[in-house]
Amino acid sequence: MRRAILAVVLLTACAKKQPDVLLVTFDTTRADRVGFVSGRAGVTPTLDALAKSGTVFTTAIASQPLTAPSHATILTGLHPYQHGVRNNGAYTLDAKHVSIAERLRDAGYATHAIVSAYVLDSRFGFDQGFDGYDDDLTGGRELDARRVADKALRWLQTRNNEQPFFLWLHFYDPHGAYTPPPDIARRFDPYSGEIHYADRELGRVVEALRGSETLIVFTADHGESLGEHGEKGHGLFVYDATTRVPLLFTGPGVPRGRKSDAVASHVDLMPTILDVLGLEDHPSLLATTSPPRRAYSETFAGRMNFGWSELRTMRSDTARVIDAPKRESYRVPDQSRNLYGPDLSRDARAMFAELAKIATTDDFRRTATPVDEESRRKLAALGYITSTTPATAEAHDPKDRIGAWEAYSRAQTLLRAHDFAAAVHELRTLQTTEPASNAVASLLTQALAQNGQRDAAMAVIKEAIEREPENVAFITARAELLRDAGQFEEAELLLRDVLRRDPNAGSVAAALGDVLNRAGKTPEALQTLEDARRRDPSNHLVAYNLGVVYEKMQRWVDAIAMYRAAIALDPQHSMSWNNLGSVLARNGRRDEAIAAVAKARALDVQNVEAMYNLGALLLDSGRAREAVPLLEEASRRRPELLAARVRFAHALERMGQTKRALAAWRDAARVHPRAWVKVAELELRLGNRDAARAALDRGIALVGAPMTDAARRDPALRELIAPR
Repeated sequence: MRRAILAVVLLTACAKKQPDVLLVTFDTTRADRVGFVSGRAGVTPTLDALAKSGTVFTTAIASQPLTAPSHATILTGLHPYQHGVRNNGAYTLDAKHVSIAERLRDAGYATHAIVSAYVLDSRFGFDQGFDGYDDDLTGGRELDARRVADKALRWLQTRNNEQPFFLWLHFYDPHGAYTPPPDIARRFDPYSGEIHYADRELGRVVEALRGSETLIVFTADHGESLGEHGEKGHGLFVYDATTRVPLLFTGPGVPRGRKSDAVASHVDLMPTILDVLGLEDHPSLLATTSPPRRAYSETFAGRMNFGWSELRTMRSDTARVIDAPKRESYRVPDQSRNLYGPDLSRDARAMFAELAKIATTDDFRRTATPVDEESRRKLAALGYITSTTPATAEAHDPKDRIGAWEAYSRAQTLLRAHDFAAAVHELRTLQTTEPASNAVASLLTQALAQNGQRDAAMAVIKEAIEREPENVAFITARAELLRDAGQFEEAELLLRDVLRRDPNAGSVAAALGDVLNRAGKTPEALQTLEDARRRDPSNHLVAYNLGVVYEKMQRWVDAIAMYRAAIALDPQHSMSWNNLGSVLARNGRRDEAIAAVAKARALDVQNVEAMYNLGALLLDSGRAREAVPLLEEASRRRPELLAARVRFAHALERMGQTKRALAAWRDAARVHPRAWVKVAELELRLGNRDAARAALDRGIALVGAPMTDAARRDPALRELIAPR
């Protein structure tokens, strides 16, 4: 009832059109890389221009060095221990927490959001209060800045101009890996280049709003450590490198040309916006006088992923303290010399006392939610860890484990580069110091499986499941290993057990459908996948595996439609493109097939099936020269793929490379004796009559009458057949 009354009051207040509101968040942008904080010109000209017309805060502090928890604070004005989002992917923002979007929607605003990374997907609760929440990444894991700006401009052009708007834009680009566009890469280092790219594209949106009454609020969710304290990236530590962020306000009601060095926090954003708009009376960052502030930050990444201690920190104008097994205290801005000891300042002592009070009432596990397999994979593609490792009685200080953190990051990089043997070595070494880490176990399982060490992978994942029995991703990984070993019945039992507990686990249903299909239980696979598709049409793995079943049943139209559906949900899934190409080729649509399989190949150059299929399609299209390197590589990577060897030999023949073709046919004949007839044919073409006769005799000895019949159909070979 209170909310309804408030809505009526606020709608009345908005009879005269309120200013529009644009909230912009850059991902992973540290304060000292932004011009209006650092004084460096050129990197962020759009933001620097906005700063001149508004108020900036040079000591703004993020609540967490991770995307989801920090954005939850930005949107709700609550600390992580209040809103409950403590890590990426494993927590959902509870609907009981009122967001800035809800407050403004109740005040008559049209509310819209455009986010650019899966970590802010609506399934994690960030969509509450938004009339439209655009988390469509066209199936990828992130959008680049240009596409975010394009979406924003389209929305601004089609909105109702009579209604004020609240638009939130999230730019993910500064997050690693740093790959700015080539024209920008020539002018900046990669990290600054990504920030400049986001700034440039934001400039297009700002230009479209020129002349309007718009309150613009800009900040970053967290910073980025560039080697400070041994950390590269973010998440583990809570020093200024990863928690100090840029912050500016500009527009109606905002003092112009003001710069403040006072501490500000993300919890202050929502109340400040509401105060500026005159919708609610709150303590505001823009007040002319205000008491000194302290900003709370935390990270649980070390605890949740490796079982180490969490870190809690408090930052004031004069000091930063960090509550850890080995406490830290610094006189800011310097954070290189730990001053913790008996001579702590009064400010530092007060902050330690405040942190202790927070810790005594904080149950950080209360809102954790299971991570489904599809979410885990998408988050892993962005470099995020979603495993949970129980903390030991005496949890290690993350400062003492920075080497392990960096080793894990190296292993992730090796795995993405398909250097599986090196990844296994890195992770096996890491296991000696982190034997109970489920994050290490999960990554090691993947590396071992990809490296062909299935039994070792099974042993590792079984131990992880014993430590974390409810981890669906681990159970699914074990089932996939059993499937690959042909142990379909055991894999089926595991997956059915998970589905009994959670019938809506779409990725588990997809895995079960795959197992049933491979086990020859096609009708059951079809039923399982069609039911899962009805329950969750947004799961690309369900769509993909349903396409595989349709293809097996030769339901070509349905297979094409389902592969296209899978691609619409995840355009970066290489096998969906590959299989679509295969079905199109079967239906005589060769040009479309080549385009689809070429896309599969571009998305994953290690996809051997796409490598072979593209080579075969090109060969059949008379493009032997293009086909040869693909077929040769497929033969090398998958020696058991006989079709690749045969196609490779044919391609060499068509190019007139008879000697290379002869060698390829000899190679194929080792596993396919009927190829000896081709060896004999080419030896004869090269004038090697005795070698041709020897090859033919060998083939006849291995194959018998079918080989003799094949030779007799060739007049040149017929003469070589020894009388029997």
